Amino acid sequence: MRTIFFYVIVLIPCIVYAQFRQDGITLEYNRREAKTAFTEPVYMSFAGAGSTDNDENGRFTLSFNQSKMGDVVGDFQIQIAANDYVLFNRDRLSEWVLTPNKIMEVVVCKQSIIKELVSNFTSSQYS
Repeated sequence: MRTIFFYVIVLIPCIVYAQFRQDGITLEYNRREAKTAFTEPVYMSFAGAGSTDNDENGRFTLSFNQSKMGDVVGDFQIQIAANDYVLFNRDRLSEWVLTPNKIMEVVVCKQSIIKELVSNFTSSQYS
C-alpha cells in the first residue's frame, strides 16, 4: 500500500506538469538553391507554447505546456526582425502536428523574391 501511495504522490505531479518540446529550425528560401539557416532574430508564439528565439544556426525549441504529441499547432504568430522578410510556409505551419522525431521548419523569404514569383506566375497565366 505504501508503494502505491508513493507512486501516486511522486508520479502524478510529473504527469500533470509534463511539457512537450518541439525542435525546429528557421530557414531562408533561396529559389532553386538549397534553403540556408536564417540567423536574424525570429520571435515565435504558437498556441500553448512559450516564445523562443532561434540561435546562430537557426535552431529553436518550443515548449508546449498544454499541448501534447499529435496535437495540431493551428494558431501562431511569427515576427521576423528583418523587415524585408516574410513567412513563406504559413499553410504548412498551421497544419503542423507536434511530433518529437521531426524538425519543424519555419521558412522565411525576402519580399522581393515573393513579388518576383507572383509576377512570373501571373504573367505566365495570361501569355
